[in-house]
Amino acid sequence: MNLNEDLKTEIIPKLVQYGSLDFESKPLIVFSACYLPDPKIYDYDFMVKLITFKLDAVVESDYSVVLFAGGSQYNTSITWLISAYQALKRDYKKNLKTLYIVHASFFTRLVFRAFAPLVSYKFAKKLFWIGNLYHLKFLVPMKTILVPQRVKEFDLSVAQAKIPQEIINKQTEILNLKGSLFKINISELLPTSTIDGTSLYLMPEPIIDWILYLYKNGINVEGLFRRSPSSIQLGEAKNEYNCGIGSMNLDDLGGVHVAAVLLKMFFKELPDPIFDSYDIKNIKNIPTYSESCDHHDPTDSIDDIFNYARVKHNASGSFVGDGGSSNQGRCVCCSNCIIEVEKRRIEFIQTRILCNKSVQLRQMLAHIFGLLYSISLNSAVNKMTSTNLSLIWSPNLYFSDDILSDVAMYTSGYGIATLGSVLVTLIQNFQIVFAQELSDFTNSIENEKPTSTISTLIKVLYTIKKNYIESDSAKSNWD
Repeated sequence: MNLNEDLKTEIIPKLVQYGSLDFESKPLIVFSACYLPDPKIYDYDFMVKLITFKLDAVVESDYSVVLFAGGSQYNTSITWLISAYQALKRDYKKNLKTLYIVHASFFTRLVFRAFAPLVSYKFAKKLFWIGNLYHLKFLVPMKTILVPQRVKEFDLSVAQAKIPQEIINKQTEILNLKGSLFKINISELLPTSTIDGTSLYLMPEPIIDWILYLYKNGINVEGLFRRSPSSIQLGEAKNEYNCGIGSMNLDDLGGVHVAAVLLKMFFKELPDPIFDSYDIKNIKNIPTYSESCDHHDPTDSIDDIFNYARVKHNASGSFVGDGGSSNQGRCVCCSNCIIEVEKRRIEFIQTRILCNKSVQLRQMLAHIFGLLYSISLNSAVNKMTSTNLSLIWSPNLYFSDDILSDVAMYTSGYGIATLGSVLVTLIQNFQIVFAQELSDFTNSIENEKPTSTISTLIKVLYTIKKNYIESDSAKSNWD
């Protein structure tokens, strides 16, 4: 038996879950100690290296951890635990916000109590001891976690324990007041009529405020959408926007990272995701980069496709077909040309995915992906490339009860049949994918036309914002 291969393919996929989000839209990593292998047989140091290789990208932003300690057959020594912790990169220590330890035995508590002071006082403050699964559901979204059967069986022996006050206190930071923005069906939030004299549809005013704030203050902020504010800050900001109370001043509420997380949370907390199971079924059939191209790199395709589209894009917003001599913009570098595959991918997204969405929703998505496109253009400064952004945004735009399948669809990269890869295309080729929406935006703007795509988006947002202001003023005068 190849022990290293066994670790990779059998043990670690059960031991570590990642890909879901907590209530604050931070990545949530779940460790199930019941799957720890025999340390006399397996190399734990090598196991940690394999785990960190998988999680390096996840922990670049703020994250939370759930450790199911119950049902474990094997225990680790304090000496090894300290050694393993010290070997971790700085991001693992700095970006850990909360560690929930569930079903901790006397030995586990003893280990962590001895371990925490050796690490730091801050580490000890991040620890929450959770008595059972009932307690845990107040702190993390349980429907996104696969709870091992052994953990469920262990939970039966402790399920009647009283909820500790510290968990009740933590719960009050996370749970929200009932409002009129979060957890509402998207169809109820998007009007069915346009602003008079334009092709523009309204969208929720807070979303306009968050996007405009990020354009103004966040484009060059390193780790945008990866960083999370404190739970208290975020809770206060969310309640203000959700219930229409307070000043709703983002500078006072926490700034750029509050705006970014609120934007993600809005989509994550929709009753139904933006991309549904039908979309995911279609995405599995999208053209892919099946073989390497002899002449082009995936990042080369952006300018080439844009130049091609300026000439060949017709009035309906779809690409001219690839076949026949009429398509003189066709690249013939090789049979596996990335440029040609990417054109087909864009057309596929337009005709098989976006066309199924309402005009109102497509306009909202144009603003979201326009912002992400603008951020990606500044990735040399903010470190947020299109692949990084797609990795963060995928779980907010699609989620289901099949957690393992969801995680596979979140995979980010070039030219593959996943939602993450589709988001990369939506960001990189934003101006082509959303050509129809951009045309509607441009035709709806009064007076002088903007000189760039980004300025068009910003001017449209201010136009919609102006409509809200005038509407509020009219109501005030009527009253």
